[in-house]
Amino acid sequence: MKKSYISISNKFSYILFFAFLGINYSAISQCTNPNPTGNSIQEFCKSANSTISDLEASGGTTIVWFDAISGGNQYSDSAPLFDSTIYYADIIDGGNCSTIRLEVTVAIYGNPPTDVDVFVGKCASDNPTIAGLSADGDIIEWFDAQFDGNLLSISDPLVDGTTYWVQQTENGCTSIRLPTTATIIDPPSPTLNSEQSFCSISSPTVADLIPNANIIWYDSEILGSVIDPTTPLIDGQEYWGAQVSFPCESSERSITTVTLDTPVNAGTNGSYSECEADLVTTDLFTLLGGNPDTTGTWNGPSTLTGDHLGTFTPGTNTEGTYTYTVSSDLGICPDQSATVNVVITVIPPPSTITNTQDFCATDTPTVASLTPNLPTVNWYDAEDATTPLDPTTDLIDGQVYWASQIDTSTGCQSLIRIQSTVNIENLNAGEDSSYNVCEVDATITNLFDLLEGTPVTTGTWSGPSTLTGDHLGTYDPAVNTIGNYIYTVGSTSGNCPDQSSTVTVSITVIDPVMIVNPSYTFCASQMATISDLNVTGNGVLWFDTIDSDTPIELETVLIDGEDYWAVQSDSSTGCISAVRIAANITLTNISDPVLSSLGNEFCSIDNPTLNDLDTNVSSINNGTITWYDSYPNGSILSLNESLIEGATYYAIEIDSGGCTNLNPLAVTVSLDKCDAFDIEIYDGFSPTGNGINDRFVITNLKELYPDYKVEFYNRWGNKIYTADANNPDWNGQLNGNGELLPVGVYYFIIYFNKDNRKPIQNRLYLSR
Repeated sequence: MKKSYISISNKFSYILFFAFLGINYSAISQCTNPNPTGNSIQEFCKSANSTISDLEASGGTTIVWFDAISGGNQYSDSAPLFDSTIYYADIIDGGNCSTIRLEVTVAIYGNPPTDVDVFVGKCASDNPTIAGLSADGDIIEWFDAQFDGNLLSISDPLVDGTTYWVQQTENGCTSIRLPTTATIIDPPSPTLNSEQSFCSISSPTVADLIPNANIIWYDSEILGSVIDPTTPLIDGQEYWGAQVSFPCESSERSITTVTLDTPVNAGTNGSYSECEADLVTTDLFTLLGGNPDTTGTWNGPSTLTGDHLGTFTPGTNTEGTYTYTVSSDLGICPDQSATVNVVITVIPPPSTITNTQDFCATDTPTVASLTPNLPTVNWYDAEDATTPLDPTTDLIDGQVYWASQIDTSTGCQSLIRIQSTVNIENLNAGEDSSYNVCEVDATITNLFDLLEGTPVTTGTWSGPSTLTGDHLGTYDPAVNTIGNYIYTVGSTSGNCPDQSSTVTVSITVIDPVMIVNPSYTFCASQMATISDLNVTGNGVLWFDTIDSDTPIELETVLIDGEDYWAVQSDSSTGCISAVRIAANITLTNISDPVLSSLGNEFCSIDNPTLNDLDTNVSSINNGTITWYDSYPNGSILSLNESLIEGATYYAIEIDSGGCTNLNPLAVTVSLDKCDAFDIEIYDGFSPTGNGINDRFVITNLKELYPDYKVEFYNRWGNKIYTADANNPDWNGQLNGNGELLPVGVYYFIIYFNKDNRKPIQNRLYLSR
């Protein structure tokens, strides 16, 4: 059979290859038996006392075991197995041996558990169970006997003096059992008085309970929480004591009930000094200090209501000293008393105040303008208001104001207030303003809205042209002229002078720009910007729409088919022309050159040049192609330049109009498209079942390219089989296990999947 050589195929190469794998070549040449097969890890239970004879391997009639991958010592069948030890199987049929011995690692399970106590003491108060016994391992189980016996639940309670047996199960292997003997400790409960009494004034705590030595106090008979010794005692509370005998406490607790006696509290003395005008119904109890009890009674110059509250009512109760007394219910603590002294200051109302007071709005009258304006008089905006008005507060037309007399020595004011009504004539015409806008921003505007100072709406407008909208003074740029417009408000009573204000109207007009030719054409590769557009005008600004408010930058790259709008601006006024002139953009864009399939791949021994690469590139626009070593800012290359492995070359095409493609064609060349010399590929095989050449084998492929894949196709391009590390070499059947395929030519592709080596495509002939 003919074979094509793509590798070094001689005996020396094989020796090097097996040396690389760590295998003695001479030994392989002498051993021809099949390699034994079996599980690489074999598990046994420690209780089985397994030997070499228990190891499993297949593939031959007589299998023996060694302690090394080659050579070494042979084990006898009765030799015991050891955990984590590696054993090697060899087939010695016919006095021969296997090419490669089977490597088996032994795992032996079923060791007894660790961390097991021989004796252990537990407190009865902890309600100890099997779960509290110590043992570490995979599957831990406790029994009531060393052999057989009953399996115990982890929730089973421990019994004093009982021995418990524990075993471990690893990977289904059960160990021997180890013993633990339990001792349960339970001290006797303490002896307590059923009741203990204390006085609350001493702030007794749990530490004061008797006895207090070697006792732990709880809040319930069973379970419950331990009470901190510093916790205050609670009247009527039950406390449960447990006796402590290290390290355990009694499982039973004794009870004692606490009774606390509390002394009465009448609080501390207080006072109530108030102005007649500020008097309100008040509970004198709230004026006492010291958190008094609520069980006391009041007595004094008049009878108070509200029981212990001692409610003092203005107009009913009189000033004087009132006494609050609290008596002890149990008679253990003495009665307690405290007093509140009530003092009331009375001030007469002010005099000489008129019922109405008149003012003019232009004088900006304030509370200080009211008569009388004295430091002994407070003015209010309501009869029952509590906060006096600031003298700088502006007066309000039609508002009623109330005056109260002040006593500077006591700070009190009169309970009775005198009223006065304010009349204000408002002729506010606002303050002068202006309407200075650019022509492009001029709109219909109400000049009244431009006046400052909140003018009244009763005025009229006059000026160079008649405004509409009555007091609004509606200005229309299309109808009205520029100039000064006056707003006048007249007095109806004649007591105040007329008021006027002025709005000055001015509009700035800017002429539009001049564009000779509104249509522009550029090469797309030129990356033309707004600055390349030629217009005549001062302070020219460009916009991307006819109504856009934001100018665009001069560096903005032009877009094909877009319109851009230009205006003229005046830097001194900030105005732009109301009319915008459009410029239309056309960009000429030529297509990139095209590289032929695999046109960047060459063989270095052919000494390829840039001209060879240029031959593989097609011009789309019938232009001239120029090559650069980088783009942009690169250098033009000669077609005689030799190609460099892994280098990138850039092709630019220039059409008859002088335009170039926008993006260069970047080509990275490969010079390794030459035959590789490392594997042997035959051009056919004959799967007749005679054991010779029954599979299509590519020599060295599996060893050198372990992640390889070979796909086989028939002449119609249908894939019929795939060989890889998991699928054997092709045997001439459809999918490797189907019908026998006919004699003829088939095609295959080798994917190396290593070192970026490119696939190889070839054909073979199947004969039978």
